[in-house]
Amino acid sequence: MNQNDWEPQIKEASEHIKAALESLTDKEIINNESYDDRMKLSRFRHAINDVFGLAMVTNMYLAETRRHKEEVIKIEAQDERKKELDRLMNEGRSE
Repeated sequence: MNQNDWEPQIKEASEHIKAALESLTDKEIINNESYDDRMKLSRFRHAINDVFGLAMVTNMYLAETRRHKEEVIKIEAQDERKKELDRLMNEGRSE
């Protein structure tokens, strides 16, 4: 699958995760009745933070990969132009 197909999905997922994280405020965790509930919510919040961080890192990795690929294409195009120029100059010298 093309990496560009993944980027919108990653961005959408990160927005959903961020919204879920913002909905879990510390006040809600503190107001829950039992220690177990607070621990479950706390773990859930940490898990959301971890997933959100991974989504952001993945998105940055995809962007960096795309930039690297574009740079490689530019370098290859420059190499092709240089080879063509060298070939034309060699033909000019031969004549």
